[in-house]
Amino acid sequence: MSMLETFAAIKKSLARPSAIYTDARARHAALADHETPAALLEALRASSRLSAIERDAILVALVTENQRAPQPVWQSLLLAAFEPMLVRLRGRLGSRNDEERDLELISAFLEAVRAIRVGPFMAYVLRLATAARVFEPRRKEKHAPTMVPFEEETHPCNPFESAAEAHVAVADVVRIIEAKGGHELLDAMLATHGTDESLTDYVARVHADRTPTERASAYERLKIARRDMLADLRTRLAPSATHAA
Repeated sequence: MSMLETFAAIKKSLARPSAIYTDARARHAALADHETPAALLEALRASSRLSAIERDAILVALVTENQRAPQPVWQSLLLAAFEPMLVRLRGRLGSRNDEERDLELISAFLEAVRAIRVGPFMAYVLRLATAARVFEPRRKEKHAPTMVPFEEETHPCNPFESAAEAHVAVADVVRIIEAKGGHELLDAMLATHGTDESLTDYVARVHADRTPTERASAYERLKIARRDMLADLRTRLAPSATHAA
């Protein structure tokens, strides 16, 4: 079974009712508005109207439940929610007809789900933890995978990865962004740097009820604000600045 077929089967399984999921809705406000696993999966898609912070709260609930008592419904929801990220990582592993590599990636992701500390920015943390489990052994053996093309519009710079390299808490980067740019810029940067959504798609989703002219204006405003914020963060996260602090 190919990886895409595996994801199709996982998503099909989420169409069935789940008493485990129903029981957990009472424990997590983030799950309360989503009656079924399938409805929750729709809410986690980049095309949904939820903000990156709201989707992050759902991921926190799912990881918490899986660590509390691992169940297929939690693993299936998380795998389906992270399908785009996992497919991209799979592309870096080489031949797509190698089921052992498919299994290796899925196992690394589920291991990351079990091992990470529950907290904010789950999408980013899970992506980083999964990639580390898959690629770090290869780097040590000097068999690092070929990097995928770098898209400037989607990732002109990832301040959260820069924070990790500079040994600065991701939460500190978030506080800087929110203090200087406000909640709107923070949400946009979490979406475009934490979940791989392009700024164009983000604006189209968040401002779906606005005119094309208004969306274009919002895009330019956020593009400039993000550019200025990234320049500021580059300075703050530079090694010299870190040592000086």
